Amino acid sequence: MYATVIVCTWNRARSLARTLSSMTELTAPACDGWEVLVIDNGSTDDTENIVGTFRDRLPVRVEREPRLGVGHARNTGIDRARGELLVFTDDDVVVDPAWLGAHVDAATRSDADYFGGHIDACFEQPPPGWLRRNAQALHPMLCTVDLSTAHGPIGATGQPFGPNMAFRRAALGNARFDPALGRRGSGHIRGSDVSIVDQLRRRGAHGLWVPEAKVRHMIPPAHATLRYLCRYYAGAGATAVRLDGEDQPATLPRIARSVAATLVSGVLGRTDWPVHLGRAAHYIGARRERGV
Repeated sequence: MYATVIVCTWNRARSLARTLSSMTELTAPACDGWEVLVIDNGSTDDTENIVGTFRDRLPVRVEREPRLGVGHARNTGIDRARGELLVFTDDDVVVDPAWLGAHVDAATRSDADYFGGHIDACFEQPPPGWLRRNAQALHPMLCTVDLSTAHGPIGATGQPFGPNMAFRRAALGNARFDPALGRRGSGHIRGSDVSIVDQLRRRGAHGLWVPEAKVRHMIPPAHATLRYLCRYYAGAGATAVRLDGEDQPATLPRIARSVAATLVSGVLGRTDWPVHLGRAAHYIGARRERGV
């Protein structure tokens, strides 16, 4: 088995350097070989030069995808990768030394079609109290997956996330990421990973959790603010509309109740007011996406 690590990036040269640096510490996986494929999604910063500094330490190469959007970039990764096992991560993570080997081992010892790993949040600076106290409830915003007590098959509602997921090329076939979903530049539409897993499930594919495959998702200070929370959850609401028409109607009364719950929780000194604020932003984003 040959494995390809696919990293899609857009104007995050410094963060990408940290990710690639962590990959230089990877324990060699028990496979026929591996490579790191960086998909440059139209960066205008120092991305190409940064990747070049790692060529004597990593089996790394760059492919370019000028069409902006993580869906386009990930599809280019699939098409240009040499591997039978495609292991995806992002340009804002630090991988554990055993990360790639764990995915390879899982693919070797099982017949699963896709795989999901453990994702921890790691704040670059101490987060504000409201985020620290609500980290578990706000885990989608932090893009965390806690597999400390989970293992075995990925259930019907389980979802691997982009920073730590893998697919057999044979299982993907002609399935590709939906370019209308996933981040595009600084936008907040998500769901690219959800859409491709849904495609595979409809074909009868099954997944496996790999708790030993661990990464740390690095959270910059700009992503630990109330402004970012509102933008993220508004994007999540828009994503829900694109995926399935929104699971809960984003009515004006729902928005009003969520805003009221935010205010009441704050006045009463409860700690969950950011959760209510995120819910209000979700509904607003959904209504905006539907044009109402």
